[in-house]
Amino acid sequence: MGTAERAAGESVGHPQALARAREAFAALDESDRGWCQASLDQLAAET
Repeated sequence: MGTAERAAGESVGHPQALARAREAFAALDESDRGWCQASLDQLAAET
């Protein structure tokens, strides 16, 4: 969602999507964080 917001030029939507992604990441089991980390890092780099 954050990537789509960024591509559409939405300056507010991307940070909100990043915040929601970080919250969801924090709620993951440790076993799931490994494969999700790269996606979260990529989304954060788009800011």
